[in-house]
Amino acid sequence: MPVPAPTAQPCLEAQVADRADEIAYTNHDLDDGLRSGLLDLAALDDVPLWRDTHRDVRAKSRGASADVLRAQTIVALIDRLSTDLLLATSARLERAAPRDVDAVRSTPDHFVGFHDELGESFLALKAWLREALYYHPHVLAKNAQAEPVIGELFTAYASGASALPKQVRERAAVDGEARAIATTSRA
Repeated sequence: MPVPAPTAQPCLEAQVADRADEIAYTNHDLDDGLRSGLLDLAALDDVPLWRDTHRDVRAKSRGASADVLRAQTIVALIDRLSTDLLLATSARLERAAPRDVDAVRSTPDHFVGFHDELGESFLALKAWLREALYYHPHVLAKNAQAEPVIGELFTAYASGASALPKQVRERAAVDGEARAIATTSRA
């Protein structure tokens, strides 16, 4: 099967999936980081998007426990981002009125996205999360521990490639053995 020619943009469905994943993963990581104690709730007050959302939740949920406030802030943040994404995307689509998927794919910019201000605030939250959680010493240490295990698994799969499941071997014929082995968890 031939690979389709590259386009400027993915289709709308792919754009929606990309943004939905971004919202879900970011909020899931925030929740995990806070519940694990790797992230400090007070330090998040330096991040305007979190601070404003958390403030609104605290005002509506007086007397709620810290766990409830955390969970409700995550829910409110997902709602805020999803609602803005829907409104901003709808406005872009209404203005441009693309006639078909080819018109969507040939535009210079994505249709699916936030309003500028919220988009910048979301990027700031993600940047803070990258520094505070993804590069947290505990996370880096766990990653370093996992690297040799992943390497050993790859070596074991490569040395016994004939024993790999049929769909992985078929993928190896198309994408190469290394790529097929590296993605066996998705096969």
